[in-house]
Amino acid sequence: GLADGIFLDLPGPWKVVASAARSLRPDGVLCSFSPCIEQVQRTCAEAAKLGFKEIQTIEILLREYDLDHPTLTTMSLQRGAQAGPSGTTGAKRSFAAVSQSEGEG
Repeated sequence: GLADGIFLDLPGPWKVVASAARSLRPDGVLCSFSPCIEQVQRTCAEAAKLGFKEIQTIEILLREYDLDHPTLTTMSLQRGAQAGPSGTTGAKRSFAAVSQSEGEG
């Protein structure tokens, strides 16, 4: 069967537009994510050459989020480790999600 939509997130998306077109239904949607306008221009030009209609370019701006930094207590798998309450050694595994914003000061 043919796909309803295809998403491209590649360094050279214009190189695979023809292959994607063969894999799409006639009313299918092709979406490409590109960080540089030159990539966008080349991909749009290739899509137009292959008969795609309603070609749009949409800029997606990043937004920074301030997240709490949850801390997880982990169990030790090492021999001889001193286990604390509930079988843990008190070792902590931290997770922090960081998102960089472009164009914001």
